[in-house]
Order: sequence, then structure tokens, then C-alpha cells
Amino acid sequence: MRIVTITAAAVEPLTLDELRLFLKIDADNTEDDSLITQLIAGSREWCETFTRRALITRTLELVLDGFPPCATISPRREIMLPRGRATAVDRITYVDTDGTTQTLTGPTSTPVGTGYQEDLSDDYGAVLVPAYGSDWPSTRDVMGAVKVRYKAGYGDASTAVPAQLLDAMRYHVATMYEGRGEQDTKAWTGVAEALARPYQIGWFGS
Repeated sequence: MRIVTITAAAVEPLTLDELRLFLKIDADNTEDDSLITQLIAGSREWCETFTRRALITRTLELVLDGFPPCATISPRREIMLPRGRATAVDRITYVDTDGTTQTLTGPTSTPVGTGYQEDLSDDYGAVLVPAYGSDWPSTRDVMGAVKVRYKAGYGDASTAVPAQLLDAMRYHVATMYEGRGEQDTKAWTGVAEALARPYQIGWFGS
């Protein structure tokens, strides 16, 4: 299993002006603006890695070597989508036993289809199962035979991200900004980690 980023998030969850205010930097002092901007991106990456979530919506692709086992072996036959909340599943493509790439569409695909069922309600990740009364199709025994393309994240704007995660990022930026040059940066990250930890997903979403 691997996850590929198809389309990255268009914006960062925090702005430079927000962080300048949080860090209590004078309005006429702009010499560290470039550094703070880099720290914002780094803090978002830290938060996403720590929680195993996508914050701002982006398009991801889950790559599998095959579908889950058939109903006689594994009754649930579910595919779980990593990186937290999913807002849509664009499509599932798979290589059939003849070596031809086929496409399945579902409730949130464009166009809408009935090739699988989906549950996007769980904040810890969407779940896909076969269409009612059927199993997943058979695939050729090749690497990356199944690809699930989907949108993950809380939304397209910072206002969609939980406030506690935004606070975790603010404190992480402050930690890196105020503690730059320190050898033991771990000692500075306690507040940020404490704020982000309730949103941390288990190992499967990594």
C-alpha cells in the first residue's frame, strides 16, 4: 500500500499575518517574514505527519496490489482510505485479469456510478465496500493493480480546519521560531503535540 499526492493543497491553513500577530512581531519589522512563511509550511507538514491527516483538501491516490479478499474469506471486504476525513471518491481503477484497465465509479464520482458503496462520515477515514450483492472484481497479479483516487481534508479554507489543530500549528511555529539554534528542539514541542494528539489517527492512516 502506498499513497500518492495527485493535487496538493492550494493554500496553507495559517497566514503570515496571523503568525506575525501571534508571535507579537512589530508591524514595521518584516525581516523574518520569509522565515516565518517557511515555518508555516513546515508546521503544517509536521501537523499532518503527527496526526496522519490531510488538513486542507487535496487529491490523493491509494495504490494497492489488489482488492480485499472475497466475501467467503473476508465478509467486510472493505477498503479504508488513509489521511482522515474524505469528501469524495473520484474513482477506482483496476487492472483486470486480461491486463485491461477498468474504472468503477460511485456515489460521489463524476459521473455518479454504482460500482461500489462508500461511507464518508467517519472523521478517521472513509470506507469503501463492493456494490450490493457483489464482490470486488478479480485483478491481474501485478503491483499497483488497484488505484483509488479521492479527496481528503477538512475543506478548501483554513476555517474548515479544527481550531485546536490550528493552535497546534501556531505553537509549533512559535517553538521553531523562538527556539531556532537550540539543539534540543524536542523540549520545545510539548504544547503543540498536546494540542494535536486528540486528532492523531492510528498506524493504518500513515
